[in-house]
Amino acid sequence: MIVLKTNKIEPLINSKIKSKNMKKITFLIALFAGLQLVAFSQSCLPDGITFSNQSAIDNFQASHPNCTQVEGYVIISGNDITNLDGLNMITSVGEYLMIDDNALLISIAGLGNLTHVEGDFEINYNPSLTSLTGLESITALNNDFLLYGNTALMNLTGLDALTSVGGNFEIVDDDMLTNLSGLGGLEMVTGEFIIAQNDALVNMEGLTSLTLLEDNLILYKNPGLINLSGIGSLSSIGRIFQIFNNIQLTTLSGVEGLTTVNDGLFINSNFELENVYGLNNVTLVGGKLMIKANNKLTTLNGLGNIAAESIDSINISGNLMLSTCHVQSVCDFIATPDAVVYIVDNAEGCNNETEVDSACQSLNVPELKFGDYYSIYPVPAHDKLQISVLNGAVMNSITVYNQFGQKVIFIKPTGTSIDISGLNPGLYIIEIQDNKNKLRGRFIVR
Repeated sequence: MIVLKTNKIEPLINSKIKSKNMKKITFLIALFAGLQLVAFSQSCLPDGITFSNQSAIDNFQASHPNCTQVEGYVIISGNDITNLDGLNMITSVGEYLMIDDNALLISIAGLGNLTHVEGDFEINYNPSLTSLTGLESITALNNDFLLYGNTALMNLTGLDALTSVGGNFEIVDDDMLTNLSGLGGLEMVTGEFIIAQNDALVNMEGLTSLTLLEDNLILYKNPGLINLSGIGSLSSIGRIFQIFNNIQLTTLSGVEGLTTVNDGLFINSNFELENVYGLNNVTLVGGKLMIKANNKLTTLNGLGNIAAESIDSINISGNLMLSTCHVQSVCDFIATPDAVVYIVDNAEGCNNETEVDSACQSLNVPELKFGDYYSIYPVPAHDKLQISVLNGAVMNSITVYNQFGQKVIFIKPTGTSIDISGLNPGLYIIEIQDNKNKLRGRFIVR
């Protein structure tokens, strides 16, 4: 007799049928949700839109249902606009976004779903706006970001997710800002970074992540600024570093991470500035060095590590108490043939080029030229850099810096050549230490 065993196949088939039906149901739900997403997420307004009153903002969703991605510009400017809550469906703006001249605007929280602005983003002259809460979804901006004349703005909270600005970043005439808290995630600014005429700004606290600045850094006419603490992570400035007319600034402490300024260093009309020690680690300035009209500055100690080869010209003038100018960088540059030097109207000891040159010699600051002791070739170099030693010189150590002031090679030489095959094309500074002195030259890798 054949005994029939319990049928295990039928339940398995039923299970597969149920699973298949569930997949169909899941697919239909997903498809329906996708259709809903398409229905409720639409691009619109290719010619842009201007909101000139609160009613237009409040009625936006009724007037433009499902409009989430504005293709054109958005301008918000009106005498009675107090909030932007009616714009909470907007996720992107295809051109520029301007929130300008809204006397009663107290909140931009209605922009909480905004993630992208393709063009410039301007928030200007909104005297009742106290915070930027509502911009938390923006992580990057492609073009200029301008914050002008928001005189009640207390901080920059709301920008915490912002990591990069692809154009200029300008913070101007925001008179209640005491620091830059809210910018803790900002890592890079491609254009100019201008911080100017912010009456209450005391320091730069809040910029803890800023490491790359490809253009100018300009700190202008911030009357409450007393130091630069907060930007210690910044190592390189792509062009000019200008510190101008900050009348309460007493010290440059806070920029100790800075090693390279690529197009000139200008420290002008900071009437309370007592020292420049915060610039101790700067090794290249790539242009003009100007120290002018800083009435309480007594010494240039702090600028001595700048390679003279990276300076195009020097202007030290109108610093009424400045008597100590004979730091290594200045002495080395003055000793350079055909150096462009303008030193006038400072205190005795730094009142003209002759006084500074004399002080350099009296302190036995070595007026040594790299070419008198070492010759490097080929120029441009590629894989190996050969060094010829002249006039009995010795080489205890060799250091190579890139154009950003970063140390890329350090060796205790055992021969007369160094391997540079790992270097990218560009300009480099070679520093050779002998028993007493350090001499610097330049070479190019191709």
